[in-house]
Amino acid sequence: MKIGALEKNEILRYLGYKGGEYEKNLDVLIDECIQKVIELSEPRFVYRFFEIAKNKALELSGTSSSLKGKDIKKHLEDCERCVLMAATLGTKIEREIRMAQVSDMTKTIILDCCASTAIEQVCDKVQEDIEAEVKASGGFITSRYSPGYGDMPIEQQKDFVALLDTHRKIGLTATKNNILTPRKSVTAVIGISKTMIKNTKRDCETCNFKDKCMYRKEGRSCEN
Repeated sequence: MKIGALEKNEILRYLGYKGGEYEKNLDVLIDECIQKVIELSEPRFVYRFFEIAKNKALELSGTSSSLKGKDIKKHLEDCERCVLMAATLGTKIEREIRMAQVSDMTKTIILDCCASTAIEQVCDKVQEDIEAEVKASGGFITSRYSPGYGDMPIEQQKDFVALLDTHRKIGLTATKNNILTPRKSVTAVIGISKTMIKNTKRDCETCNFKDKCMYRKEGRSCEN
């Protein structure tokens, strides 16, 4: 997989841009950072399907792990199966961001926002592939749901990393504080159902960042 063109509007959104004019030199720097992220990103991903055993917790059949939290239980209430996924941009772009921190914080911030846009692009593509595979067998999928969102504990990162064998397969690990390394990486679960799934758009009220989210303060959400 390769990174495609990155949407500048999405990058501006990460930067907190609220519309109107901005300086030409900033536009040039954003373009430079976009090209650098495309050049240095090495997207890799892995996913794995699981049957769900719905007891007191959402147990992943064939493992000793379960998906924890009331919110994920509601998210997957119509699902018999799920798929765990992980994706990363690799270490090169992370090193580039760290080097920029030494001399140019503006560039650092823009590189970081470009990389955030890029990893979301990768996750969207992985989700499209999963959806195509599921639809081919007559199934339907939910949206992505990641550890740390809602009341799913961030500690579940380590379960995802272990179950997907991400260290060996894509070079992705989790620190003792449950931070993914490389940092521009994502783990998530997607539900699978035999019937059409009702809208599973994420809800600001269940988000751990709702009290400090810049989008929420502007009357928007990270979904639009």
